[in-house]
Amino acid sequence: MVQLTPQFVADDKSSKTAVLLSIEEYGKLLEELEDLADGRELEKAVGIETEFRN
Repeated sequence: MVQLTPQFVADDKSSKTAVLLSIEEYGKLLEELEDLADGRELEKAVGIETEFRN
């Protein structure tokens, strides 16, 4: 899992309105999301294949 050190942007009422990540953390987060998406696609493909064989 990616370790993040987010910084928060707050409005004048101290409500969090945005999150800042370093470019490095952002890139790692994108890679992690892509890996998860690839895993889901693989699960779908295996599931469809398994159903076809039955």
